[in-house]
Amino acid sequence: MRRIFPRRLLIKLIVSFTALLVLLTVTLSILLYRNFEKNTLESVAVTHLNYLQQISYSVDYMNENAINLLFHIFLDPKTIALMYQDNNDFDELQRESIRLKQLVEVNPFVHSIYVYNKKRERYLGSWGEMLTLDKPFFDTAITEMLNRQAPTLLPVAREIVNPYNRSVKEQVFTYIFYEFRSSDGGVDGAVILNVKSEYLSNMTDRLKQRSSQNQSEAIVLNTEGELIASSSGNEHKGDEKARRSILDAIGEADMGHLKLDLDGEDYLIIFSRSQPTNWYYVMLQPYSQVLSNLHQIKTITIQVAALVLIMGIAVAVFMSFRIHSPFKQLRNKIINVQGYQAVEHTSQDEIALLDGMISESYRNRRMTKKKEMLRHFVRTGVLSRHVENDDLLIQIDSTQPILIVLCRIDDFHQFSQRFSAKERELMRFALANVVQGHLAKHFSCESVEVSEEQIISIVQVSQDTWESDEREMTGLLAEAQAWCQTHLNFSFTCVVSDVVTDTGEVPALINHLQQLSQYRFVYGRGSLLTEKIAENHRSVDKILANEETELMDALTNGQLEEAKRILDEILKRQKQLKYESAIANVLQLAYSVYNRLSDLEDYGGGDGSHVDWSISLKELLNIETLDEIQVRLEEVFSRITWLVWERKERRSSALADSVISYIYQNYKDPSLCLESIADYLKYSKVYLSKIFRDIHGVSVSEFITDYRIARIMERIGDASNMDALLEEQGITNKKYFYTIFKRKMGVSLREYRNKLVVQPLLEDNNSTK
Repeated sequence: MRRIFPRRLLIKLIVSFTALLVLLTVTLSILLYRNFEKNTLESVAVTHLNYLQQISYSVDYMNENAINLLFHIFLDPKTIALMYQDNNDFDELQRESIRLKQLVEVNPFVHSIYVYNKKRERYLGSWGEMLTLDKPFFDTAITEMLNRQAPTLLPVAREIVNPYNRSVKEQVFTYIFYEFRSSDGGVDGAVILNVKSEYLSNMTDRLKQRSSQNQSEAIVLNTEGELIASSSGNEHKGDEKARRSILDAIGEADMGHLKLDLDGEDYLIIFSRSQPTNWYYVMLQPYSQVLSNLHQIKTITIQVAALVLIMGIAVAVFMSFRIHSPFKQLRNKIINVQGYQAVEHTSQDEIALLDGMISESYRNRRMTKKKEMLRHFVRTGVLSRHVENDDLLIQIDSTQPILIVLCRIDDFHQFSQRFSAKERELMRFALANVVQGHLAKHFSCESVEVSEEQIISIVQVSQDTWESDEREMTGLLAEAQAWCQTHLNFSFTCVVSDVVTDTGEVPALINHLQQLSQYRFVYGRGSLLTEKIAENHRSVDKILANEETELMDALTNGQLEEAKRILDEILKRQKQLKYESAIANVLQLAYSVYNRLSDLEDYGGGDGSHVDWSISLKELLNIETLDEIQVRLEEVFSRITWLVWERKERRSSALADSVISYIYQNYKDPSLCLESIADYLKYSKVYLSKIFRDIHGVSVSEFITDYRIARIMERIGDASNMDALLEEQGITNKKYFYTIFKRKMGVSLREYRNKLVVQPLLEDNNSTK
């Protein structure tokens, strides 16, 4: 007999295959190593760049808050008075010092606040003490910065002493803001805000901790190469040459990464630039540390390839002894069992003989023919007598009572997406065998696939014992459902028919069962239904108009929880209806809800996305249970209520803008007030006042007064008659206005005009002459 697998040839094949596999593995590893090196650098850079940008955003946020706080303090009338007044009211200064101290306490990022008055040569600060230049001032550097007109609204990193403990020095970022300059080159008055720098150092330390490399460093630089902050243990923080090299390499770029030689060692430089502060946030990591894991992978790959080659040779020798003997033994057993004479097959090798035996055995069982006959029975109710024998091994007798079990795969749309066509075929085959296997424990039955999502089981029963057998069948089907859910990870719904004696009723009966399977819409996936299920449901029960109205009203008013409650009551009642009535009511309700959502979106609300009703309708028709429909509709409810509240907010903002526009056009009218504006806009003055205060933080009358003051301050330099100017701006009660002006600005109207407008003009004229 000819052998298809000589032992020496087998060894050569396996060893050659193993060597080729190892060669391909090593080659692929080299190619992948280069790609991994690039990807690793990109990954490390992106990871740290994201965190650098987070630090940048935090610093920008601190910078914005600091500037806003500086503006808030500078524009406060009390601060203006502190910068320019010439009196020394101790009680008033004490109150202002307390106010500055409170501002520091409520802003944790603030170190201290100074208000400088050149006229009085005085500093008033948040440390609770007023200092003049005739006393030693603990922050000597700030006086020099004011004299040389330091840049405003830009942070300057510097070191100052603690105002409460002069022996302690602290790092801060200083912001200065001033408006008028004195003739000697300094400033007449200024506000100085010192911001703590500890949080920036903490963030650089956290950035270093986030790095998996122990030798990583994090620093913050300005455009001059000066060190703003650094992580602890940073060896380059004092190296000015290294910092200049980093800035030269970065150039004009705002963010990115590059390779740079520092002190004879290659570093991976990851950087991000903050535009408001013009600072650079830099992460340095040794290049060898970044790629250390890849070097280990390379070494392991070579070791594994060598091990695979050795194991392949060993397996080849072992298999050469083990593979041939079982083939020979199996061949002899098949010949003996089937009655074949060995002489007839001496020209065939073992594999060809086994293939022939298996194919012949499959053909003898005629499984394909059996399925065709069962499908024919399902379609016609006729099971030919000539197939009711042992040839096809059919387990039922069409002359005896039977019943039909329809098994329908749940959520077939998702089932089709999860599995390929071949996998779905195997799943249906498995389902048919599982159902038949469980039912066969007590009944004679056959199962056959009739469609992509349906399996039909024909069960032989006895009418005499059916009452007790029914409970047994229910339990067996429940076991099959549980097995499929656990092992195959999908569920199916079962519908059991009544017992029939006339097989001619089978096609109509199956059609009826398909209709009954729709009741999983009510009972959920994995249900076990019978023909009696329809008797428990009413035919007609429409959604009442008042219920639908209440639901739409709740949605229109943005009452999400109330809308959910009404929906829950409506859907609970649908579970008592026949399927056709329930699905019709649900579609009617969904149509109304989607129309309401479309109306709101067409009005102009939301993020610009719109509901496609055709898509939504298709989704609803594919949903198989009421509970899922409830979840889908509640998602739409959430979007509707969000749009409703968004519309309300836009309307309030538009109303407040209308009030401001009316004030701008009519501020010269002496009768302008909240009542006249409310009467013009046709709104309640109480409602209008609340909306305006909620949005702008001040009352309508305060806004009118502030706007009139601003207009007067614009024209005060050209006015020769103050009373006429006030009357022109709509002010009739001049005495009250003078009081309000002095309270807001810290000086009287005439003092403001003389000191801040007239006197500078005279000085300019004198300098011109």
